[in-house]
Amino acid sequence: MKKIFIKCLISLVLVLISCKESKSNSKSNESTKTNIVELIKTKTDLELSENFEIIKDTVEHTEEAFDSDYSYELTIEYKESDSKNIKEQILNSKFFDTINSTNYADPIWEIIDSKTNKGIWTYDKNGFEFLHCDNKKNRPEPFYLTVDTITKRIELILIHL
Repeated sequence: MKKIFIKCLISLVLVLISCKESKSNSKSNESTKTNIVELIKTKTDLELSENFEIIKDTVEHTEEAFDSDYSYELTIEYKESDSKNIKEQILNSKFFDTINSTNYADPIWEIIDSKTNKGIWTYDKNGFEFLHCDNKKNRPEPFYLTVDTITKRIELILIHL
């Protein structure tokens, strides 16, 4: 009798936990979109609407790291109606396509770093790529962001060291 009671109690707790998780997951999707929009704006100054679909949103923690090291991969698909706005923001950004190299030894990066602490947009084979500045702000959390204008996808890889 005691074993049956314990099994029932454990089952009840598991059901309650799963119900709570499903409620929080439905609410968190909208806050996730808000967080994604804010993250991309903070890193690149690109302003997005929340009118997109999340294709991939994963975090991988580095096992046995001294600090809480992790990598974050995100892929979103934006709507055709947002294409023009995204392209215009990138094409009108500061120092657009000044350099197409992450060779931070190139002297042009000193000029770019003196004018912006985020980075610059440049052309990519399928759209645009954001090249982040190699400065104190970005070194602990380097990131790589591309806008594919053919597939209407934005991909972000962020590494927290």
